[in-house]
Amino acid sequence: MDLHPKIEPVSSTSHESFNHMSISELVSDLRANCDKVEEVFFAREAKHKAEIGSLAVKYELERLQRLHIEDELKKKEEQHLYLERKWLDDIADSGSDAANWRRKRRRTWRLFRN
Repeated sequence: MDLHPKIEPVSSTSHESFNHMSISELVSDLRANCDKVEEVFFAREAKHKAEIGSLAVKYELERLQRLHIEDELKKKEEQHLYLERKWLDDIADSGSDAANWRRKRRRTWRLFRN
């Protein structure tokens, strides 16, 4: 298994012609290749930043939605406890009269639905 794969030159210039090039030509060729690589890196960086930005927005929206749902659940639980206590108090106040108990239960459910 080769851990260091062979890297092909980006330039269209062959290896033999490198021997016949002046130093300034070699530097110029090297700069051109580095500029191409740099462009690729900047494009990838911009792409990754855009992906990170959209993921951050998505995460924040999901977090806010979860907080809203948790708040709604807490309100419903509090409303349920209030109505349950009220219902039990009404039953205790009405005694064992079944008609009175049914009337109070209907009234409690009307309050719950609103």
